[in-house]
Amino acid sequence: MAITVMAVTRVIGLGLGVGLAVASCAAVRAQDIASGMADAGVVKERKVLMSEMAASMKRILFSLASAAPGDGGIAADARTLVLHAGEIGRLFPDGSLGGSTEASPEIRRRRDEFRELAEETAGLADALLRAVEFGERDTALRRFPALGRSCSDCHARFRIPDEAEE
Repeated sequence: MAITVMAVTRVIGLGLGVGLAVASCAAVRAQDIASGMADAGVVKERKVLMSEMAASMKRILFSLASAAPGDGGIAADARTLVLHAGEIGRLFPDGSLGGSTEASPEIRRRRDEFRELAEETAGLADALLRAVEFGERDTALRRFPALGRSCSDCHARFRIPDEAEE
């Protein structure tokens, strides 16, 4: 049986086509895996960030109740809140709103509202920091509850309650 150049070309072409299809599928799957890993990474990052913010809020609460308004610990914690609050919007991409996260899928549907709350929180954290840095204890005491309400409001709208919290 004679093999013609045309037959060889077809086999090579078919092989290349199959190879490209397999390579394409593998690339898409690798991208899915990488995206999943990135999503898992961002979930972990935001859990750490939120834990740090909660710890800062607790320390500020106790410090404001007992410390001088220019206390360095309060200012450091307020700076942490300003920095972290500014990252909130970035840490909730669509692909990270399922699985082992308390982030509600409502974030995807109400993205603008979520961003507005994140920006409000960042602004309130900045206002608290400025009051602390200027030694304005009364102002800091008034601004702190507003910051706490902003956090609570966002969690009420966009966080899936932990079963232990219900």
